[in-house]
Amino acid sequence: MASAGAPAAAVPTLAPPLEQLRHLARELRLLLPGVRVGEARETSKEFNRETFWSRLRNPEVL
Repeated sequence: MASAGAPAAAVPTLAPPLEQLRHLARELRLLLPGVRVGEARETSKEFNRETFWSRLRNPEVL
């Protein structure tokens, strides 16, 4: 066990919140390359679970 007077172990510091969000957005874009931005804004249609999963499983259908 480390003594109380010892310097703290190297603890990674967190990036500012905006930078964290940008990093998360980049990671999500890599994970979901087939999702189009416009699809997230479609509010006039009712959500269809079957369509959602078929598009997610088969990106070539897009």
